[in-house]
Amino acid sequence: MMSSTSLFFLGFVLWTTISLRTYVTGLTAHTAWRWAIVAVASTLIAVSLRLIPAVPSGITSAIHSIAATLLLTPLVDILGARNPGHRAWPWFVVAPMIIVLQWPTVSHLFSERLETALITPLPATIGFLLVLIMGSGNYFGTANTSACLFGVTGIGLFALPVTEWHIWPGDVVCLAASICLAITVLLIEGRLKANNAKSGHKQLWIDFRDLYGMVWSRRVMDRINQFAEREKWNVSMTLDGFCPRDASHPLPQDTERPEEILRWVLSRFTDDEFLNRYLTIPASQQKHD
Repeated sequence: MMSSTSLFFLGFVLWTTISLRTYVTGLTAHTAWRWAIVAVASTLIAVSLRLIPAVPSGITSAIHSIAATLLLTPLVDILGARNPGHRAWPWFVVAPMIIVLQWPTVSHLFSERLETALITPLPATIGFLLVLIMGSGNYFGTANTSACLFGVTGIGLFALPVTEWHIWPGDVVCLAASICLAITVLLIEGRLKANNAKSGHKQLWIDFRDLYGMVWSRRVMDRINQFAEREKWNVSMTLDGFCPRDASHPLPQDTERPEEILRWVLSRFTDDEFLNRYLTIPASQQKHD
């Protein structure tokens, strides 16, 4: 019964994740979205196998472990989302991470009886948690902080049944994980729909920050502020968007040059069509150093 309920929630997660495609079209974040589709689909397969008595515990627990690791991939993929290195990132970082974290699973399948459920060694579990903390920490401080907290909880709970800290099959924690993941996609979808019709440089920056996280936001912010210092702008970039250098003055109306540089820097992450939804500066008129 619990596994069937988990399937319902995970099916909802998959359907909602697929529906988010329009929000990542034209972005390098599109690959993270594809990893998310694969990850959620793998959780559905893992939970479905629980309902087939003929499938031994060794197989079901191994698939479950693989699915748990795949849930990390969107968080890791986004950390390499800037072009031109973005295309190589999945092959040199994401795929090796999966192989390293799943090495105990491969070893188990070849060395143990198929009726024996997988128990991930403590060092591999710690490695899993470190990757989870590293990837999720990127979103703390953004508008997706709450979604991230539920997502981290869901991923951690989903991985728990194949660790030394829980007994397989862990149907209760699997159900709890499914609910947490469902709340995560609901929060993300709700925020994206709420901001979908808004435009302007401030909304562009906020959407970029919340989608790509604090790591890229700070790096982009530092790059833009290099131009601000060199060209003596009367504004600077902060995590909340352009702000006047003198706090006692309002934001200037003329922000054409800052918007121009913002567009140029973000072009490493997105295409012109996406940027045109927010900014009116034509790409052909961009000037930068």
